[in-house]
Amino acid sequence: MTTTHLARAISKLGMPLMVSLTLASPSFSQAPTLVKDINTQAINNPSSYPSGWTRVGPVVYFQASTPSTGTELFKTVGSSRSTVLVKDIQKGGMGSSPLYLTRLGSKILFSASEKTHGRELWISDGTSAGTKLMKDIWPGSKNSNPDILTSAGNKVFFVADDQISGRELWVSDGTRAGTRRVKDIFPGSHPSYPGDFTALGNKIIFRADDGIHGFELWVSDGTAKGTYMIKNIDGGAGSSHPIHLTRMGSKVYFAATDGVRGFELWVSDGTAAGTTLVKDIRPGPLYSAPRFLTTVGNKLYFQANDGVHGLELWVTDGTSAGTKMVKDIRSGLLGSLPHKLAAFGSKLLFRAFHPNSGRELWISDGTAAGTTLVKDIRTGKAGSNPDWITAFAPGKALFTANDGTNGTELWITDGTSAGTSLLKNIRPGSTGSLAFELFTSFGRVYLRANDGTHGLEPWVSNGTTVGTTLLKDLATNGNRSSHPSFLTDKFNQTIFVANDEIKGDELWTSNGTSAGTFLLKDIRPGFFGSKIGNLTQAGNRVFFRANDGLNGTELWATNGSRAGTAMVKDIRSGSLGSFPDELTAFGSWLLFKASDGTNGLEPWISDGTSAGTRMLKDIRSGANPSDPAGFYFWKGKIYFRANDGSNGSELWATDGTASGTRMVADINPGASSSSPGPFAAMGGKLYFRAYKSGLGSELWVTDGTSSGTALVKDLRPGSRGSDPLQLTAVGNKLFFTADGGTYGKELWVSNGKAAGTRMVKDIRPGFFTSAPTNLIALNGKLLFRAYDGINGHEIWVSDGTSGGTHLLKDISKGKESTYSYRYTRLGSRYVYFLAFNLASGSELWRTDGTSAGTVLVPEVRPGKASSAPDYMTLSRGQILMRATHPTKGAELFKYFPGANSKPVGHPCSTSATRFPTLAGTDPILGGTMNLRGAGAKPRAIGIQLQGVQVDPNAIPLPTLGASCMSYINLLSFWMPLSTFPVPASGTWTQNYPVPNTPTLKGVRIAYQTWYLILPALQWEMSNGVFSAFGN
Repeated sequence: MTTTHLARAISKLGMPLMVSLTLASPSFSQAPTLVKDINTQAINNPSSYPSGWTRVGPVVYFQASTPSTGTELFKTVGSSRSTVLVKDIQKGGMGSSPLYLTRLGSKILFSASEKTHGRELWISDGTSAGTKLMKDIWPGSKNSNPDILTSAGNKVFFVADDQISGRELWVSDGTRAGTRRVKDIFPGSHPSYPGDFTALGNKIIFRADDGIHGFELWVSDGTAKGTYMIKNIDGGAGSSHPIHLTRMGSKVYFAATDGVRGFELWVSDGTAAGTTLVKDIRPGPLYSAPRFLTTVGNKLYFQANDGVHGLELWVTDGTSAGTKMVKDIRSGLLGSLPHKLAAFGSKLLFRAFHPNSGRELWISDGTAAGTTLVKDIRTGKAGSNPDWITAFAPGKALFTANDGTNGTELWITDGTSAGTSLLKNIRPGSTGSLAFELFTSFGRVYLRANDGTHGLEPWVSNGTTVGTTLLKDLATNGNRSSHPSFLTDKFNQTIFVANDEIKGDELWTSNGTSAGTFLLKDIRPGFFGSKIGNLTQAGNRVFFRANDGLNGTELWATNGSRAGTAMVKDIRSGSLGSFPDELTAFGSWLLFKASDGTNGLEPWISDGTSAGTRMLKDIRSGANPSDPAGFYFWKGKIYFRANDGSNGSELWATDGTASGTRMVADINPGASSSSPGPFAAMGGKLYFRAYKSGLGSELWVTDGTSSGTALVKDLRPGSRGSDPLQLTAVGNKLFFTADGGTYGKELWVSNGKAAGTRMVKDIRPGFFTSAPTNLIALNGKLLFRAYDGINGHEIWVSDGTSGGTHLLKDISKGKESTYSYRYTRLGSRYVYFLAFNLASGSELWRTDGTSAGTVLVPEVRPGKASSAPDYMTLSRGQILMRATHPTKGAELFKYFPGANSKPVGHPCSTSATRFPTLAGTDPILGGTMNLRGAGAKPRAIGIQLQGVQVDPNAIPLPTLGASCMSYINLLSFWMPLSTFPVPASGTWTQNYPVPNTPTLKGVRIAYQTWYLILPALQWEMSNGVFSAFGN
């Protein structure tokens, strides 16, 4: 190969190029610097918004938000001193947003979200060390979204999605091994949507759809065998839709329809024979719609409509004869709308409407005579709208009400008019404290309220005025943040989402300077924001989804200008939107899935114009979706999984045409699904996880044909499968995580052959998993995070051998974990990632794959506080990212990392199966830059070009080919570096010495290889490489 000295090439371009390049160079700093403080709004009385109160013994857990932590888990025993943060799960200001806090013995289970694992199941014993991920149900950063957590005996039942079975019933006993899917009620990837969980002893009664009987009543004891439909109330394939399940004694009451009667009151003891209609309150096809079922001793109160009296208060003792309207509070067909039912000793407190008093507080003993207005708090028809009625001591209850003078405040009652009064005017004046979400524990009531000084904060009351106090001002101070996210570089222009709190979350752009950082377009005027997501560059456009408030969530695109930012097409007319997802670049085209309201979720393709945006193929005809997912570009096609309605979710591929969109292989024959994915290319083949009956989920390979699609190896014999995930190619090795059934989830490697597929190392000896995650290639090795049981979750390195797999650096000493995440390769030498330790908080680190080369990047926020950098992207030779500053909040920052290179754009070729690629190493001053070409046509003539980088759009060259683009600014300065014949292998390497000239630091140059195809005299082009000189 010809070698040309880079300094000589640069000198040939002359001084004009040097001036041009220098003007484009970044300014340098040793530490990240603020690009722009986008959100400059002042904070007045910030709120922590406490909610989700849950009691475990004397301790009350709840979620709350502070400027430094975001929404996280807190606890209290009723005093200011005892009200503390349990753990900052998601470091920085974003928070993990704990939900569904549920007691399990002396601990709590809950759902929380953090960047590495997404929203998953967590457990806490009330300490930071004892608050940890319970199980990564959907491995990786995707969300299993556990919800409807419900305690029953010594277990917690919940719903989650493991990517294989859809949303199904799960259970946990508080251990990782004991956290498992109970049963795939609706077999395959379709969810059964379990809901309305109600504990009955150590079992739960719930609603689910098995795909045969519709939504019916089910029971589970936490085992597959003990999980079954209790009764097909509807009697056919229709649904009885049991709702409002409520326990009274040893039975569960609910509303359901049997297909003949409408929604009426039913009861079940957990057996088919014991599941019966209590009473047909409103005979005929219309229904009484019982709801707000509330147990008081051996009585069940509820709201119902018998068709004569309107919505009124009813009561039952479980028998038809004992089911009756309590009182016709409001005569006529409308009814009194009884609501907010709450047990009060042996009586019931509730809200009801009467024409004379409006909505006020009532009390009932189950008889008409004993059902009376407690007090007309707000005289007249307006009513005080009592809410959050909470009994906290014998004969006493707190609630919120608005008397028309003091706004919504905290009131107390003993069930009589004289004993009902304003407890405390927390916020004097007509605004009110907006007291909300009352919860009782050991004679105290916890709530959130705003006294006008501290924002919405946690309060506590013992039922006296003096004893009703601010528990703690958690959100004491802070700075409003714009929270830049989804940073996406488009040829030196960064497109991202930010919120200036004037226009909401909208589309912004930056060139790395304050003046060049501005709102690109206010898609949805007002402060709601357009809910932008899925930013994806394809050609000269960045595609994304957004909601303009009129057309619903649709496909949008921008060319980087305000005028060039527009909705691509209103795929589904009306306000619902097509909700495009899985946006994937396909050359300069975009592949995605969407629903036009007629055909269900199907694959679509777009060139950025309305006319060029079309459904690629209606894989599953009709309204049912094929739900394509996992799009992966390989050898000129996109591979994905889809369900045609006959073969289940199987392996498909498309070349961008309807006729070229076809199923590759039916791996799991019949209507069941193999659900292939995720995908990774290695050694000329495509590898993926797939499920097959009798094998479970294992590692598969394809060459793009049905006959060439096969199992690589059954790593875990039997039907459970090893569940290979996080497939990552490193040279001729494929790394992944799997559970062989003996050692738990560990790191594995394959050369594509069964004999060459093995566990790399039992990092955490024994059955317990080391939980490898964040797999990424660097310099011929694999970097990842793992837990060895000794050093916590730390960064590891592997060359594919047991001896060459070791802890790279113990960033957070001892058993404390760094929980590093967002592993991102920026340039050819380094992987950047976020990591936490006690000395520096959550900050940006980088590694070259050695322990000595694993270092903390200069901090935005020196010391123990965290700047929590995120959404890193390389643009204009600099790293742009979000970071949290102590006075500016979470805003846009930049950092010059030294010499760096990155591939940009896509190749163009005269062959559908040839893709000439170009890669480059970082051009270190005084070193050597290496350019590597692959996939070129043998014996073509290669011309290596260098010049000024395009900014911000590549230059289309339609005369050379429809998808051909120049990433060198042909209208500015450029020149050839060398000319060479392409060898028979189609791969080549050239080395270019880099001058050790300090003035070159930060200079940016583009590289691209053009190929002349002989004797046809046609042109093919590689992708581009953007480089910046430096140390």
